[in-house]
Amino acid sequence: MTVFDNVAYGLRVRKRPAAEVTARVVNRDRPAQTIELPVVRRSTIEALNPAVLSFPSAKRSADSHSNLVLSEVSWVEGRTLSVLVEAYSAAGEQLGSSAAFEVTTGRTLFLIDVLARLGVSELDGGQIRVSKTGGKGLLWGLLATSSDEGTLSTNPGINP
Repeated sequence: MTVFDNVAYGLRVRKRPAAEVTARVVNRDRPAQTIELPVVRRSTIEALNPAVLSFPSAKRSADSHSNLVLSEVSWVEGRTLSVLVEAYSAAGEQLGSSAAFEVTTGRTLFLIDVLARLGVSELDGGQIRVSKTGGKGLLWGLLATSSDEGTLSTNPGINP
């Protein structure tokens, strides 16, 4: 049985749609601290085959920052993705961009404090845009924003 099967079992018993499935991660040191992670079927990602993913609600301040997680999820050995990561203000102004990053099959790229890596010192309600610039891999990701207070929110990539 897979993690998805375990998570989805209760919803299936109650005849709930699979689109409502999420995974909950609990901090063992602080059980009151949990986060809901979106679960997306790989077949859905394959059907979309996104060339661009948009991540709303990017934030960077003295007490919070956003981390970007990107992965190549095709399960086909040897596939590689080249991606460009850009930051935009809430008004749509480009604030920074990266050199190309490479992600290969089965690997995950973690960009901790992604806005700082892109040269953005402060931003609230901005957007991270990831564009596939090369390769035949299947792109997926999520943006996790954490604060010094211990709050954590996640946003899956949106295919605009």
